[in-house]
Amino acid sequence: MKKTVSILLAVVILTLCIPGTALAVNETEGSTAVSYTVSNEGYIINIPSSINLNQTNCLEITASRMNTSGYVWVYIDTDRTAITGNALCLENAYGQTVLCDLIAGPAGGDTGTMFPSAINYRVASFSPYNTTPDEYGKLYFEIRGNAAEPGEYTGIIYFTILGV
Repeated sequence: MKKTVSILLAVVILTLCIPGTALAVNETEGSTAVSYTVSNEGYIINIPSSINLNQTNCLEITASRMNTSGYVWVYIDTDRTAITGNALCLENAYGQTVLCDLIAGPAGGDTGTMFPSAINYRVASFSPYNTTPDEYGKLYFEIRGNAAEPGEYTGIIYFTILGV
């Protein structure tokens, strides 16, 4: 009995080890790109990807995760952002510019304690395990003057996020 089971088991194993090819009519191939990212940061900072100054003059910086024992600071990256005379430079398709002052203000909306000229300064500060900014958190935009030619003016602000 043992010998029969052994032989039967050996036949099953050999059968499974032999490669087989399935024949199919109209055979096609496909592929899927798979990726997986593991982040070592314990925080997620949310900065809107765009703002229309005709609709609002405020950009709010928030955090959706702050699982870190250190502070997280958000700065304007002045090396990459178009800055002229301590203001953001917005430009139209014809090279004409409009200057825009940036003012860091508190997340609570109390504009009485606004910090003029957010250039080269923090615009948001998050304390450990706190998703609400404890310093600033809103960036206000004020267009200088009104002598601009009609048209659409655009610019990009680059930010640096630093965990300390």
